[in-house]
Amino acid sequence: MLNDLLIPANELTVARLFQGASDSLGKQLIQADPWEDNEKLKVVILGIPESRLSRFEGLENAPDMIREQLYQLTAVGDSSLIADIGNVRPGNTPADTYAAVRMVTESLVSKGLQVLVLGGSQDLTLPLLDGRQTKRQTLTVIDDRPDYQAGDEFGRDENFLEKITTGTTLRLLGLQAYFSPSDKTYDLLKKHRGLQLPLGDLRENIRESEPMLREADVISIDFGALKAHEAPGQQRLSPNGLYGEEACQLAWYAGMSTKLNMTGIFGYSPSLDLQRWGAVMAAQVGWYFLKGATVQKDEEPTGEASEFLHFMVPVEGVDEPIVFLKHPVTGRWWMEVNSKKNEEVRIACSENDYLLAQKNEIPERWIRYWGVNEI
Repeated sequence: MLNDLLIPANELTVARLFQGASDSLGKQLIQADPWEDNEKLKVVILGIPESRLSRFEGLENAPDMIREQLYQLTAVGDSSLIADIGNVRPGNTPADTYAAVRMVTESLVSKGLQVLVLGGSQDLTLPLLDGRQTKRQTLTVIDDRPDYQAGDEFGRDENFLEKITTGTTLRLLGLQAYFSPSDKTYDLLKKHRGLQLPLGDLRENIRESEPMLREADVISIDFGALKAHEAPGQQRLSPNGLYGEEACQLAWYAGMSTKLNMTGIFGYSPSLDLQRWGAVMAAQVGWYFLKGATVQKDEEPTGEASEFLHFMVPVEGVDEPIVFLKHPVTGRWWMEVNSKKNEEVRIACSENDYLLAQKNEIPERWIRYWGVNEI
């Protein structure tokens, strides 16, 4: 089925013309057969050249422009871990492309593969979510503003958050207050048991973003989340935003997650990037995701988790002490909560949640798990 929905990477012009060094990522990917019987395969690259529901032009040309720069970067680890499976064939209509993306996503998820998606417009996040075929999932969006704009003058990529299902838990990273009306953002987060980490807080302690990326099933990166002068090719120009190094760090966290299935880079317009610096930036962000995915380790606590450090913290208003778990090597944190079925669940958290509990404050992640409507 996938062969009918995809243009294989080796048939793309960017791959046929590539003449890079022997130790380049391009050589690593082009020489590999993505559908060879390979039990080691962990992550694939998928382009989606679709942007007809956006009012911004040229986004459909982004996947191969990013590929051109990505191929020139250094190879990532064992060549059997990564494959480029090409581009989704655009349909006669955007709805046809959406349907193809859903089917490709469903197939890749069933194979247990992580996917680096090269968009395309950010509304493609929707068929990625739909293709996972589950009612309960977590979406983490990295953006300078929440995309819930109303009105015919806006494209689908500017209001796609209004269309995610009620069972989707939402995380927002990198928002800038002057682009994010507080009342609308409050309502959006309330509806989706959401958390946000604004740009200022993220910059103060970027490790606070790691649990939001570790717990995500889909991560949607808007290229406009970066500073315009560091990432040319943006449709919505702003002098403020993520530094390139910060975006690469977030991509590394995303790749390190053992839960994640999809990470997409959207909103890059080659027509606004004559020197291709923006494509270089998007490629480097993608490279860090691939690097993280190839070195990830499954550290999820199971059973009694005897190898973890355990901390029991009494907090006023909580019947039982909150149990925190810390991995002794990586320092990553989890927190135990009891589900409404009285089942013990461990959720990703940060050291800051532990410190808040020590101050007799209920961590917001704990509140959000229960769906309490306070932000």
